[in-house]
Amino acid sequence: MIYSAYSIYNFLVYGSCDPGGVCVITAIGWCILLIEKVIVYVVLAVFAGLLSYLLIKRIRRRHAQHQ
Repeated sequence: MIYSAYSIYNFLVYGSCDPGGVCVITAIGWCILLIEKVIVYVVLAVFAGLLSYLLIKRIRRRHAQHQ
């Protein structure tokens, strides 16, 4: 993690992961990271929605049984 943070710092400051070297992080790499981040958020949102649906369904079923 420390090396990754160091590489990102160098990329932001010097434009390369290693000062004077070639970096694997490019504009395409940043786009891929952004797309992966969006995918993770979408999956989490779908999971949260499904969990909410199941909880509401369970609460309604309990409420109907008690009436």
